Parts: sequence; C-alpha cells; structure tokens
Amino acid sequence: MRIFSFINLLSSTLLLVMFSGQASGSPLIASFKTFNNVNYLSPVLNGGGTVDTQPSAVGEWERLTIEDMSGGTLNSGDQIRLKTQLGWYLVAEGGGGPGSILR
Repeated sequence: MRIFSFINLLSSTLLLVMFSGQASGSPLIASFKTFNNVNYLSPVLNGGGTVDTQPSAVGEWERLTIEDMSGGTLNSGDQIRLKTQLGWYLVAEGGGGPGSILR
C-alpha cells in the first residue's frame, strides 16, 4: 500500500491510497482517505446507495477500481470513473459541486 496523491472531489480534498498497480493489465484498485487522515470514502452496501465517510479502516466497500477514461496508463489530469467491487459507478448528483450528493 502506498499514498499516491491528493485529489479534489465535491469540493473536499481526499487522499488517494493505492493498493495495486497497472502491471500486466491488472485493474487499479484504490481507497480514498478523507482529509482528516482517519476516515475512508465508503459506498454503502458496496454501491447502489449513498457514499459514507465513517469507516476508519479499509474493507471491501472502501476498495474502488479506477478506470482511466482515456485508456492506457493513468496520467495526471486524466478523467476517471470509480467503480465498486459490485460494479456500481460513483456519481455526483447534479454534476457535483457544493451540496451535491455522491452516490
């Protein structure tokens, strides 16, 4: 496990924690730690509902697959999709921004 970088999501800064790389075409799996460096982004029931930030440890729900929209190697500035282990994609309702709900 290694800390990769900071990203901005819904006007909040999250710390990206990497679990596996892109070797041999394997999926890029990561968890996102909140700025307080304690809690993790967690799709409730592994997707299909709301996203929580209560867990203080990484379990299956907190491991998300990063899909690079441009394909190939993930580079800074690439647009990505985040997918749960059950195949649900995270979505910011209303296009994101302050007050948006992340599902």
